[in-house]
Amino acid sequence: MIIKKEIVISRYNEDLSWIKDINSDIKVFIYNKSDESIAYEHKQLPNIGREGETYLRHIIENYDSLSENIILSQGCPFDHSKDFLSFINNNDTKSLVYISDWIALVYHYSSPQMIKDIEIIIDKFELSKLNYDSTFSAGAQYIIHRDLITSKPKDFWISIYDYYLSYIDDNASSNPWLYERIWPIIFGGCEHNSYSTNLLDNYGKL
Repeated sequence: MIIKKEIVISRYNEDLSWIKDINSDIKVFIYNKSDESIAYEHKQLPNIGREGETYLRHIIENYDSLSENIILSQGCPFDHSKDFLSFINNNDTKSLVYISDWIALVYHYSSPQMIKDIEIIIDKFELSKLNYDSTFSAGAQYIIHRDLITSKPKDFWISIYDYYLSYIDDNASSNPWLYERIWPIIFGGCEHNSYSTNLLDNYGKL
């Protein structure tokens, strides 16, 4: 069977019983960053880099075999999207879709130092410039089409990954929060469907 959709789950100690309700045609990749044993097929990873490290690792290791749609998820996606399961089971994209109940303006929810750090990343990797309308999906959860990833060479993702890890300090770095704000810029696309557009008004509730 051709797999058209996959989900990448970055897990620390969250209860994963919810994965039984994922549609059977969605391939599940679990990356476990806890020493705790779990009963699901998974890849064991060191506890560094939070979800951003997981997403980038998955892209690099599966670059040539990614499904058409890739769902990026934390271990408990419902903290940021109460209808997460229904949404991923019934939606796909040709671009990038936010999966969050709270969509935020980057400038509104970033300190001046974070903006400076974000601009350094943008300049280093020649990404689209940040503007006052730039938004992000709180929780860093998205559905992304494979073409947005493969439009950039694998070396690009390796370089982003290496740079990401270069700022990890005992898992206390602000790096995951910086990248949370610029995944749409890194991926290079956003599909403002009814789900995400209707939630733009909620950015003040984060």
